[in-house]
Amino acid sequence: NFGFGIVNFSYGAVENREDKPTVEPIGPFYPQDYSFFLTLSRALDNRTAIGASGKFYYQKLFDKTISSVGLDIGLKLAVMPKLFLGFSIINFGSTLRYIREKFWLPTEAKTGASYDLALGNYQLIGAVDLGYFPYDKKFNGGIGAEFALNNFLFLRCGFRPFSATNKISSGLGIKLNNFRLEYSFCPYAYDLGATHRFSIGFGY
Repeated sequence: NFGFGIVNFSYGAVENREDKPTVEPIGPFYPQDYSFFLTLSRALDNRTAIGASGKFYYQKLFDKTISSVGLDIGLKLAVMPKLFLGFSIINFGSTLRYIREKFWLPTEAKTGASYDLALGNYQLIGAVDLGYFPYDKKFNGGIGAEFALNNFLFLRCGFRPFSATNKISSGLGIKLNNFRLEYSFCPYAYDLGATHRFSIGFGY
């Protein structure tokens, strides 16, 4: 299997006040994040599959830009006909530099499991995963479920117990032949608002 994707995250308008407080902002600026990735995956047999994604990261903050490259690698095992295990390392790559600051990509080692339950025209998938950020020495994890109706409408929800700001998320997906439309909603604590994510996919 072969895939290519572009991810964009827009922060909206941010007030520019330079290096000191002012009554009125000098004007807005519009930070942008982009990720470009190329993915290859292959089934080794009827129970094992491997995959890798090469990534290019680009960020623009005010009049400065930074970029880096990274790699995701993963392994999927079918332990039973409906039970799957997964292992991956994501965002492994070079450091990012912004003016005089240097920081690492958010490299994470992950493992997880999912169980697929078919109920006639309905399908229910439950999943759990656990991740570890080696540079920050922090754990991450999640519990989620997806309910599919006639392989057309997909309803999803998730819970992240280790997160201090966004524990709950929800979403839906629509599949029409080879076309997919995805949406997710994630509210944040501390009056930080919410994140809306949209994705469009086409496969054959």
